[in-house]
Amino acid sequence: MDAATILLIVIFVIGSVIWFLLAYLVGLFNNRRQEAFHVWAKLHNWSYDCRQDRKNYRHYSVLNRLQKGSNRYAFDTLKGTWNGYQAEAFNFHYETYSTSSHGSTTTTTTHHHYLGVVIIQIERSFPELVIFPQNFMEKMRNAVGARGIKFESLEFSKKFTVLCKNKKFAWDFCHARMMEYLLARPEICLELENNIFALYKPRGNINPDNVEEGLIKLCDLRQLMPEYLFRS
Repeated sequence: MDAATILLIVIFVIGSVIWFLLAYLVGLFNNRRQEAFHVWAKLHNWSYDCRQDRKNYRHYSVLNRLQKGSNRYAFDTLKGTWNGYQAEAFNFHYETYSTSSHGSTTTTTTHHHYLGVVIIQIERSFPELVIFPQNFMEKMRNAVGARGIKFESLEFSKKFTVLCKNKKFAWDFCHARMMEYLLARPEICLELENNIFALYKPRGNINPDNVEEGLIKLCDLRQLMPEYLFRS
């Protein structure tokens, strides 16, 4: 057996060991994450399902962030009530594709994207409203067919993009106390459509701490909404 063959065997063995080690670590991490969700769900009397869900999440498919890419599915789905609101949280996967050409050969690369979603269902329906940091997903500017709305607070307008076809509702929603709350939490990405009020973790999966934090923020945001919006 020549030296080149031995080298190839050594490289193959090392590569196989690394692959199996990574697979083991990923499996261990997933098991720990799922166990943490099980514990959280039991503590709060919620249901939990770790399996891929390609149907139920479509109840929220009006949300722009859940219309991206293909091969869409939810997983780590939690359902229950929080402060009297029907609530749900899940991790979400979708794929996008890019192609590159090398001579006569075209290669397609699959890109996997993950985001966390936390939702409460509030008392009544409202026009579509999207608020996200200026440095996050600028391509969402055209997601609802509207330009970013500007406000008297220059600081708020510089830090957040607000999209809504109904400017009056956007102005009613983004009153002084609401803007103060959002400015203190500059990472917030929210979407409201119909009675579905959602917060996103735009990169990576959520864990139970993220879920509880998101639910608290959603309830805070709901309480900051002017009550006259719910009487009209």
